[in-house]
Amino acid sequence: MSLLARKRASLVRGMTMAEHGVYHRLCSYHNVRHADPFPKISTLCFQFECSKIYMRQILRDLSKKRFLKRKKRFIGFGEDGPQDANAYEIDLTRWFPYKDEESERANNAVLGYFRRSIADAELSHGFLATWIEPKRSRSKRPRRNLWIAVESLSTHKFLRKNFDAIMKKIKEETGNEYNLRELRTYESDE
Repeated sequence: MSLLARKRASLVRGMTMAEHGVYHRLCSYHNVRHADPFPKISTLCFQFECSKIYMRQILRDLSKKRFLKRKKRFIGFGEDGPQDANAYEIDLTRWFPYKDEESERANNAVLGYFRRSIADAELSHGFLATWIEPKRSRSKRPRRNLWIAVESLSTHKFLRKNFDAIMKKIKEETGNEYNLRELRTYESDE
């Protein structure tokens, strides 16, 4: 398993437990020689002790959330003619799930508030992504969680220092209050 894929598999948010397990397993197949893992569905079913229908559903859901993309992979000729298999391209830039275009625009708009709060262009790209977590139907929390993926310790420190001003600006512009949750995508000694 590549270090990048291992780190990613343990940090991504917005998956069910089953999806997270399959995603972690696919990331474990990711390495320098094989950037796109290609295990058989029957292999994954054996490893997770589930049916092929359920495994296909999980892989389809991961594709809908855009954590991975399914590709056809030619593996040679067999008795019945050309043989192909599925390969899975892991999106190593996506930290949170895709829901729809409207949600994606809202998430990108909120990301813009964070990036515009920093004068230094290089440091502003330390904010990788945002995700407005959907409110659960039985939740008693008055606010939804707003996740932000942070790339470096310097970006984290900037966020902590300017937290109140950024959240005030977001409330003024969107009319919503959020609980800010931080996803640290870097190694830290803190």
